[in-house]
Formats: sequence, structure tokens, C-alpha cells
Amino acid sequence: MNDKIDPRKVENLDLNGNPIPARKKNKKKGGAGKGAYGKKNSAKGTAGKKNAAKGGDAVKLGSIMQKKPVRRIEHYYYFSDRPLDARKLQAAVPESYAEAADIWPELNLMEVVMDYDSLIFQDAQECFIDPEDQKFFAQKGICAWYDISFDSADIAKVREVMNGVLTQCGGFVGSDTDDFEPSYTADNIDTLV
Repeated sequence: MNDKIDPRKVENLDLNGNPIPARKKNKKKGGAGKGAYGKKNSAKGTAGKKNAAKGGDAVKLGSIMQKKPVRRIEHYYYFSDRPLDARKLQAAVPESYAEAADIWPELNLMEVVMDYDSLIFQDAQECFIDPEDQKFFAQKGICAWYDISFDSADIAKVREVMNGVLTQCGGFVGSDTDDFEPSYTADNIDTLV
């Protein structure tokens, strides 16, 4: 055995049978309520664990975490038989959302800030170059096309804004499908999902 190592300080032997000296324990510096590096313990550090071990009140992670709704971005189209631009859309937004509505006239785009994300109306005229789409629009007399996107968690507020737009500007909201069905008007926009 190695004469230089005190046998009282040996914890284990390594693979060759040589003694492994015991590790030195870290000594904390600082006063009461301070950690090993002189920093005061906080709720983010070990203070909560120490209190729990001593029988104090521990904050449980589950009690402060809230289950968030499943979120996804929804896409629809808004079509109107009236000539529209971003300014006219903004004027149709219900008064309770007026301050949350902003426009970019040069892009013919309107944004209404919601809780989780924004409701966006973006000019979509360039999206519909297919002759079948053009035929459909001609039959319906559609002269304004907007791509609508929003976070699904904001659906209740989106319905309110869309009701105002549909009531004042007419037209309908169409699904992102080949035939734009199901579609929604001011009469049934409350069923938008």
C-alpha cells in the first residue's frame, strides 16, 4: 500500500488496487442566507429545496405552470363584392379593437393585434391566377381578395372582428379549400373554427 496516503482518508480502490483518497468537502463562504459563492439564495436557486427539506412551504412547479391551449395558425380567405383596401377594412373593425388595428396601405395589409398573435388581412389578388378561380370570382362579382391568418387560440376575438368587417363590408370568409367551403358570412361567422 502507498505510504504517502493516510488509510483513514481512503474511500475506495481504483481498478489497479491503489487507494483513492477521500474527496475534500467544499466549505461555504459567507454568512447566513448566502450560498457557497457569497450570493444570497433566491427562489430560482436552492432556497425552495432547503425550505422543503426543513418542512417549510415549497413551491410546486405544477401550481405555477398553466396549461396553454393548443396553438396553430389558421388560414382563410375574405372575399367581397365591394372595392376594398386596408383603410376601409380598418374602418370596419369594431370600436373595441380599433386601437389594436394597424394598416400598411402600400401593401394593402391590415393587422389586428390579439392575445396570442395577430389577425392579418393581406391582399391575395396575386394568389388567384387559376382560370377556375377567376370564373368563380366573376360569377360572384368579387373584386377584393384577402388572405386571413390568425392564431387558433384567438378564435373568439377573431369572430368579433370578422363580424364587424362582414357586417360593414359584406362578402364572405372562405376556407382554404378548392371550393372555399365551408364559407361564413355575418350570419354564421360565430361558427368559424
